[in-house]
Amino acid sequence: MKFLLAVPALALALSASASAAVVTTGDITTSAWEDLSTQTAQAVIDSVPAATSGVTVTRFLVPGAKVTPDAGSPGFFINFVTAGPNQNGVPCYGCVAPSGDGLGLPPPLNYVYSGYYWQFNVSWTNIRYTGTCRAAIAITNGKHVIEGAYSVIPGIGGGIGSYDWGWARPPVNYNGPAVLLGKITCGTHASEAKTKLIFE
Repeated sequence: MKFLLAVPALALALSASASAAVVTTGDITTSAWEDLSTQTAQAVIDSVPAATSGVTVTRFLVPGAKVTPDAGSPGFFINFVTAGPNQNGVPCYGCVAPSGDGLGLPPPLNYVYSGYYWQFNVSWTNIRYTGTCRAAIAITNGKHVIEGAYSVIPGIGGGIGSYDWGWARPPVNYNGPAVLLGKITCGTHASEAKTKLIFE
């Protein structure tokens, strides 16, 4: 099942990005750089602006699934965050032949080409949460906030299922390493995942 999410025409500035220092190292293997970039992303991800365009949300509900979660288990949790060159029509479930319910995504490619639209995806599993969730990403390099966005997603629930939030973005004026953090918040609980990027 695929549905498009309408988002409000809202644009906010990321004030942290204007004054923060930029880590200039190209070595994305250092734990100190990754830790600092992750901490910055975690600090700003709840205040990134709303996505005003390029958002697609898709879900797959497992037919007839009978789930009895252990007491205290989460109602949902994040599967992954990924990036790739933007393609129309994805993310989508049930669009990958010959799989009847596979998830279609842009090819996972964390080397972001200069001058290209790129799509960022956050996927999560819902077990028993019912209500509205918030999907968000933040992209950072050290203390520098490159960009980020969120969408509010109503209508979560109806059984165990998998969801994906995709956000297609025009090229950004940045080159160098980055951390991509994805976060799903449903009710009072949240789940995160991250990966590394290199912008050409």
